[in-house]
Amino acid sequence: MLIHPPRLRLLLRLWLLLVYLSFLVIASNGIFMFVTVPFSVVFVHHYYLLSKRWGLHRYSKKLLHSITIAVWLVTLVFVEQARDGIMQLLWLYF
Repeated sequence: MLIHPPRLRLLLRLWLLLVYLSFLVIASNGIFMFVTVPFSVVFVHHYYLLSKRWGLHRYSKKLLHSITIAVWLVTLVFVEQARDGIMQLLWLYF
């Protein structure tokens, strides 16, 4: 039987939260802003729980916060290209 260290589960949760954060940043445009505000509160709640568990396993919280800020900044830089790409894909599909 394989032993799964907690870091793999924590990194999976972090990865899912970062994908969720990227989706929130991309979707926060125009009328969707009203929808993304409650989902942002959900993100902050789950990020707080992850941060708490991350610290309990004695991992660096500075690393966690710096990764999250870096992903947020990269998403902000490329948000227009991502929106245009999604709209082009939707335009081709429909």
